Amino acid sequence: MKANRINFEISPSTLKEVIDAIDLATAKLEPVLLNDITKSDLNGFARMGDSSFSFVAAVLDCANTNPNLVPRYHNLEDAKTDQSYYEALREVGGKLEKLNGLVAMNRELAGVELLDFSNDVYNSVKRLYQAGDPDALSIYQTLKARYSKTRRKGKETA
Repeated sequence: MKANRINFEISPSTLKEVIDAIDLATAKLEPVLLNDITKSDLNGFARMGDSSFSFVAAVLDCANTNPNLVPRYHNLEDAKTDQSYYEALREVGGKLEKLNGLVAMNRELAGVELLDFSNDVYNSVKRLYQAGDPDALSIYQTLKARYSKTRRKGKETA
């Protein structure tokens, strides 16, 4: 017997609460998120990572102490605002990425288990059809369309 690790249900009320919470988070963040940023807007610029984050914090500390070192074409207050904004989005993004990763992996496993189950049932129906079982005839005729097409080799997606 095959192991079935996914054996959960999400109640309609829990699902509604989760969707409502996501909608609320979206509504709260939409006013402070730009919707028209493209990859080309970011081309040619260095990206902020963990090591850059500590460097930027040190530079801002120095700039706060010595504002005369900031080039005139930059605005220290704008940089402070950007830092605060970045930190907030970093925190939110980290939580969303963790949740999204868990949701994606669980969805994937549920799909694997469901497709494995479906393929086993199909093969059982096919064997019964080939053995002349009248109950399997119409079911097999409906299900066999999936396998009648030429398929590319590779993994099936659920």
